[in-house]
Amino acid sequence: MKLLRARFEALAASWEAHERLARHPGLRYLRADVSDPADAARAVGEVLAEHGRLDLIVHGAGVQRSARLERRTLAMVRETLAVKLGGAHHLLDAAARAVGRPVPLHALTSAFSVLGNDGQADYGAANEGLDRLCAQGRAAHGPGWGSVAWLAWDGIGMTRGSEYRVLAQQRALHALGPAAGRALFARALASDVPTHVPLTEAEIARYGVTIAAPPPSEPLPDQRPPAWAHHHTVRGQPTLPGAFALGRLLHAVGAEPDAPAVLEQIRFDRFVRWTEQTVPHLRTEAAPDGDAFHARLTGDLAHHSGHLLQQDLSFCEARVRLVPLDDDVPRLLDCTGRTAADPYCKRGSVRLSGPFDRLRDIVIGEQGRAAWFDGADLPADLLPHLLLDAAWRLGAMHAEGSTTSSTSRSPSAAWRSTAP
Repeated sequence: MKLLRARFEALAASWEAHERLARHPGLRYLRADVSDPADAARAVGEVLAEHGRLDLIVHGAGVQRSARLERRTLAMVRETLAVKLGGAHHLLDAAARAVGRPVPLHALTSAFSVLGNDGQADYGAANEGLDRLCAQGRAAHGPGWGSVAWLAWDGIGMTRGSEYRVLAQQRALHALGPAAGRALFARALASDVPTHVPLTEAEIARYGVTIAAPPPSEPLPDQRPPAWAHHHTVRGQPTLPGAFALGRLLHAVGAEPDAPAVLEQIRFDRFVRWTEQTVPHLRTEAAPDGDAFHARLTGDLAHHSGHLLQQDLSFCEARVRLVPLDDDVPRLLDCTGRTAADPYCKRGSVRLSGPFDRLRDIVIGEQGRAAWFDGADLPADLLPHLLLDAAWRLGAMHAEGSTTSSTSRSPSAAWRSTAP
């Protein structure tokens, strides 16, 4: 079985290389064993003979066989180190001899070696050695030297197998595609930082990563959340209410404050949150869609230092129609049932207070729900959003169960809503 698997992996790698070469005819593919000094020198010689120059070595060779440390043999450890560390040494030595000067090395390592991953002690140690080597090379020789500790790739390279995709889904981890990889690689080459560890919110949450902010080079704008956001928290973090996000969509399509609008096919992809380390930079966009507009709330996630962590995230979207409400839209005037308290204003993962705690005399019945909204002393610019947010919360309340339950519901999609 091991032999068949090895043959299959070799064929898969060959097919992947063939596919890449077919897409990019200008590429040249040389096969070499970088753990063999003579073979590494041969490959360097062929590159120089054909192109007459060698500007950068991108070292991504590696073998990785996950196993608990007590089950790893000395031969397995030596093989891992020979390809990564030995291969880098052989390539650098051959290039320096042939060119007459050190040639910069850019190493492709792993974010999971930085964070720690099951059964990869030797693999992680080898990657850490490459990161340190590139940092030392930049300090000694200048630009060009560097490394990126990559996240797992989506069906590419070592993680091309379906088992890696299943594992990533089970652990709710992020996989990189070619477009994101190209953008990150270009930024790394242009950066003055020797080692880059790209992470998404999934890895930060799973591994409990604390991101240290480097000293800012210039004063930063105030990136604190609005005062009202501290009264709308999810797991203790100030969070933009869904109704406020929809309000941004209405503004994007040019809706007047007092003009009715219908929002359909509403979808929320992720929370907009302010944390101790990160701040969202939001954008809205809208495009005609028949008799309506398709509007989206997108943005970037930045560290408080100003460094971008994630770009072009999608937070929510909806189809917006700027038309009068139909006369036959039902209006709930009377509701019978039992009284209840707003569960969102009690202790739980979603906690509301202050301007969001304004629902009074809540009644939950079998045919509907009703409540009074206390809008006294609320800012006029916030009132429509607070009212819509309260209406959404009321719609999520259910008659079954105890009225003292702390369970809160946060809808991720809705078919239709009206505003104001």
